[in-house]
Amino acid sequence: MLNANTYVTKEEGIGGTIRNRWEDFYVEEIPEVIPEGEGPNIYIWIEKLGRTTLDVLLDIARDLHIDRKRMGFAGMKDKKAITRQWICIANMDSEEQFNQVKALEGTIHNTEFLKVVRGRKKLRMGQLVGNKFRILVKDIEGMDSDDEETRRLAIEDAAQRADAILKTLEKTGVPNYFGWQRFGKPRTNTHLVGEALIQNDLKEAVRRYIGNPSPEEGEEARAARQAYDDGDWEKSLELMHPGMRYEKMMLKVL
Repeated sequence: MLNANTYVTKEEGIGGTIRNRWEDFYVEEIPEVIPEGEGPNIYIWIEKLGRTTLDVLLDIARDLHIDRKRMGFAGMKDKKAITRQWICIANMDSEEQFNQVKALEGTIHNTEFLKVVRGRKKLRMGQLVGNKFRILVKDIEGMDSDDEETRRLAIEDAAQRADAILKTLEKTGVPNYFGWQRFGKPRTNTHLVGEALIQNDLKEAVRRYIGNPSPEEGEEARAARQAYDDGDWEKSLELMHPGMRYEKMMLKVL
């Protein structure tokens, strides 16, 4: 369905634009597992902005001096949004360890700890009911008018259209759309990495992830990837910018 101009509903949309700012898109996890308040594991209900779930986990693991593999989460959340979700640190049963986690509040970049509680069970991938979304739609025709009556009518019209569309979707369901997000942006290559993994060619999978420069990336990233393809891994690591965190991690263990 990539770039498909296909609609489930026949009703006319409300127009406007979305995701003008990252704050305009909000995602909240609906958990399957609720921490009980006691147990050997520590659960953190986080709110993050402009960060991936893995980035936050890696920062916490680094500051606690623990292996990232001890940390669990139910699902990845959008980077370009405000998102809330549970993460879990396994086997942190002492009061001192609990206080160490609490002490990280306010120190993780663009991340808030809204709750820190104990839980009996570890949190594993897929243990969520779903996600709640709140999306701000802007620039709808008439809503920025200086005339109060025009604005009121525009709001009423948009609300009526949205309600009609929602009623249709309640009957038909929402299609599971796979967009470019699933293939990587700006470098669309995750399907190529996956192909190599399925073929059990780990070396090629690593090359496609670390090397394989793309014209969609900046000059610095392209130079780092080209150095890897040329066999100069030390130079590649040196050229990698801070955003190439996972490439750096992989290269350091090769």
